[in-house]
Amino acid sequence: MTYRQFENLLKDAVSRKHKKLSFETVFSHEIILNWLQEILPAWEIHIPESGVSALSEWPKNKKSRNSVKQWLQEKNFRNPDDLIDGACEPLAYHLSSKMSQNQTIGLRKQYEVIKDQLEELDPQVAANVIFGEYIKHKIPYTTQFWGPQALGLSYEHYLFGHFLSRRRIEQLSRSVRFDPTDTIIIPMYILCYLFDNDELSVEELQNATEETAQYSLHAVGLVMNRDSRRLFVADPNGALIGGSNMEFLSMPLKKLSHRSTTKVSAYDRSEMKRLSQTVFIAKPNGEIVIERPAKKREVQRRDRHVKKRARSVTDEVSFEP
Repeated sequence: MTYRQFENLLKDAVSRKHKKLSFETVFSHEIILNWLQEILPAWEIHIPESGVSALSEWPKNKKSRNSVKQWLQEKNFRNPDDLIDGACEPLAYHLSSKMSQNQTIGLRKQYEVIKDQLEELDPQVAANVIFGEYIKHKIPYTTQFWGPQALGLSYEHYLFGHFLSRRRIEQLSRSVRFDPTDTIIIPMYILCYLFDNDELSVEELQNATEETAQYSLHAVGLVMNRDSRRLFVADPNGALIGGSNMEFLSMPLKKLSHRSTTKVSAYDRSEMKRLSQTVFIAKPNGEIVIERPAKKREVQRRDRHVKKRARSVTDEVSFEP
């Protein structure tokens, strides 16, 4: 996979073009942890823990959402619903800013406190906190919203897996432009895929209107404390858990071993493999005992972009090469 192809994939994600998935995906932040450890081997890297509060659940109810929508409409923002549903970047910035100000409490507690504080605000006050600067300064294909350390740079300079991003993180970790005790926050954009409940045809993809069956760009923050050499990945969705409709593209990019899909995720394939190993044991008394490989089950609460798909992983799926 060449970087030109990589960047074409980025264009598809930014334009939200409906398209079949052709590359391997993962359903864990572990791949990001491993990549960052390669760049900063002497640093302590923290990724979201399973079960942490998801800031992306804000606004928490319909009444709050309507109030936020009204605030955006008063600011003449053209598509408030789209921004509220896709607020990962301004939420990531807010989460990163708050985390940079208080690193004396545990990571799980930080997520909880930051979410609670946001939800306690009047919805329109919260809307100004999250979207105020974002709608003023956000320009397509730039990262200037994040401050002077990102001014004038492109998505590629902060794109997970890209060589420019690797170089930028290395530079910031030792830059003399900042006080060594400063905590720096920067964006990191992650190529991902949003799965559909169905295997869509080419014609259905061309006529699709919902945000599904497409490459997408997810935003998280990197909170870099150079004094302690600690880095926190601030994801407003919390931990990425299998079973949602979003998975990260594996890096380096690797072609799928089966045909392109809009439906079958890496989690689905792992579950089908696990279920195929199920053993049914008939006891003398006629009782049937089911033994499966041990697997911890977790409930994932996601925002509107990352919903649990209402289907079984045992749906019939064809893996034609």
